[in-house]
Amino acid sequence: MSQVHLLKKEFERLARIIAVSEKHKPTFGSINNDFKPYIFQDYKNNLHYIFKERGEIVYEKSTSDFDEILFWIFEDITSTLSYDFELKNRIEDQDFRRIAFNHQVKLRTKLNKVWGERTIKKHNKIIEAIPLMIQHRKELNTVDILEIFNYQKMKLI
Repeated sequence: MSQVHLLKKEFERLARIIAVSEKHKPTFGSINNDFKPYIFQDYKNNLHYIFKERGEIVYEKSTSDFDEILFWIFEDITSTLSYDFELKNRIEDQDFRRIAFNHQVKLRTKLNKVWGERTIKKHNKIIEAIPLMIQHRKELNTVDILEIFNYQKMKLI
């Protein structure tokens, strides 16, 4: 049985836990797809996770670690599900990331406790770079975000 077949089987088991719909599932095998991420195994038995848009590779990650590729796949899926959840449960005057990040951690933890912990660390780094909007400020526009980001970069230099 190929690694891709085993990966798909484990993916399907985990996907049922958080009710992943077909539209969010990647394609398994060497299908060159512009609409969904796809996974294939190369001749060295490395697993590749690729997403293309308009024929151009947007990202490509490869590993021989079964758990790591599942982590990547569910990172993307749970991110999409979390932002969808946030849109349906938005709280006015609150940074949208509070709801989305919390929901993603819950989903990831359901799948794998370590994934949940890794997700918390990632979110903390994002919040450190671009802090959560404070309650009394109603809007944070693109210029503000760029100023905060540039300030954080300058601080690090």
